[in-house]
Amino acid sequence: MKMTIGKRITLGFASVIIIAIALGAFAYTRLLAIKSHSDQITKESIPTLKLIYRVRKNALDSDRIVYKHIGSDDKADMALLETSIQAASTDNAQVYGDLGKLIVSEKGLSLMEQVKSTRTEYDQSREEVLTLSRQGTNNTAAYALARSRMDPASQKYVAALEASTDFIQTELDEASKNVQGAVQSSVIGILAGLIASTLVGMAISFIISRGTSRTLHKVSNSLNDGSNQVASASGQVSAASQTLAEGSSQQAASLEETSSSLEEMASMTKRNSENARKANELAKEARIAADKGVGEMQTMAAAMDAIKVSSPDIS
Repeated sequence: MKMTIGKRITLGFASVIIIAIALGAFAYTRLLAIKSHSDQITKESIPTLKLIYRVRKNALDSDRIVYKHIGSDDKADMALLETSIQAASTDNAQVYGDLGKLIVSEKGLSLMEQVKSTRTEYDQSREEVLTLSRQGTNNTAAYALARSRMDPASQKYVAALEASTDFIQTELDEASKNVQGAVQSSVIGILAGLIASTLVGMAISFIISRGTSRTLHKVSNSLNDGSNQVASASGQVSAASQTLAEGSSQQAASLEETSSSLEEMASMTKRNSENARKANELAKEARIAADKGVGEMQTMAAAMDAIKVSSPDIS
């Protein structure tokens, strides 16, 4: 099926537009993937790590404050230290509420359950140490209890927090790799799409150019043939014009001769008219003369009759 230039151009533009739409759709899906992984990093993993580090810091600060409490014998100072421990515990309670909103994976929730379990054990051991320390009479026993019960519970608590931290860090690393993979695939896909669209555009341009060139060549040949035909017809018209010109010259000469003959005829007619006028005048004069002659003849005849009548008398 032969296609016109307009259809070829339309097909070319349609192909380029389809490739551009496909490339845009691919880029859009890659951007969505990048956004999803980025949101996981910025809205989940990093905030979760910050909160866990905050809990861990509060736990270590609480351990340090407990040993200060054991070493102090000032009731006011001990009360102030207990206030700091309570503030840390209150802050941790708020942090755990925020973590419950951020952690949604099954493994993450399981690790948080272990953290809460070890936290309960740690809080209980710490409270036992503080109760013994408040008495202020047996700091050695309080120290020994802290070393034998609170420190192991604290270590288990911190280990559970570190396990959660490692898991969140693993998720963060995986999300970062996913972002990098999405970026790389986007770059490769976009470059491949651009190369493909360029090649398709070049191929379509070549096809359109070749088809247009062929069409224009045919049109040029047709125009040349038409020009030759017009030139031939022009030659024929020129020859006919020359023939007509020669005929016109001959007719002009004939007309000139005819005009001359008409002038001569007009002159002869004029002369004939003049001669006729003169002949008419002569005829009138002749008639007058004839009438006069008739009158004179009548007079003569009358005179002769009178002579004839008078002749006898004379005799």
